[in-house]
Amino acid sequence: MKYESTALGIFDLGPQNTGSYHWIRFLDSQNGIRIGTKEDTNFKNIPFLDRTVNGGESWERSALPQDLRMLDLFYNSIQEILYISYGLTYSNSVIYHSNDAGNSFHSTGPSASYDSRFYFLDSLNGWVNSNSLIHTVDGGNIWTTVPNNLTGGTFQKVKFLNPTLGYAFYGPTQSYKLYKTVDGGANWVLIPLPFALGGIDGTFDVGAGKIVIAYQEKLYGSTDEFITFDVMDPGLKKVMTSYSNTVGNPACVLYSF
Repeated sequence: MKYESTALGIFDLGPQNTGSYHWIRFLDSQNGIRIGTKEDTNFKNIPFLDRTVNGGESWERSALPQDLRMLDLFYNSIQEILYISYGLTYSNSVIYHSNDAGNSFHSTGPSASYDSRFYFLDSLNGWVNSNSLIHTVDGGNIWTTVPNNLTGGTFQKVKFLNPTLGYAFYGPTQSYKLYKTVDGGANWVLIPLPFALGGIDGTFDVGAGKIVIAYQEKLYGSTDEFITFDVMDPGLKKVMTSYSNTVGNPACVLYSF
């Protein structure tokens, strides 16, 4: 990564403070964006978006209209950028969409939740997990809520393999169960997990005919939706780290390989 310097005549003033970067995304080897904040003369953090078309050699900056409370960022195309921003009380998260390379953004779709993230199948079809399931078919300009048969929880994660076939973790906080849909999210069927029938606090991924779930310190993999499964120990280690003066306060839980 190169430092950005400021020149004055024949004098190079050296690396200058260009702000703090919170998100960086590249669409390909040349086109990228970075989002961050920089203090103004009143010591207020002003959000900005930088764009590059030459692999990071140079950047063009534009201002962001909202305070930077970003939950997730999706760089869909050279022109389309989306992000989810939460409110002052960590609620009523909003999806913002730009179709002019980030020069302007507009809010779109129903309200999301603090845990919401983007899950795109391709450049057009995408979902956002929330108390309900939110879906777009035009790359994120318009979002709609998908009516479904699940109640009593939230979507913690979703993964679609095509526009109709998908999987989700759904349920009360930290007690999620695995579900499958074959009609785009309208109807979900429970896939029992023999190792955690009461629900789990973990994550999963699906692909190449296999589902893998990370739960506690192990990975559980199945090719038949957990009628049978393999248990893998990848060396996951659970580390408790406290950032307070209180002994034994699990303020931060880290997992590492």
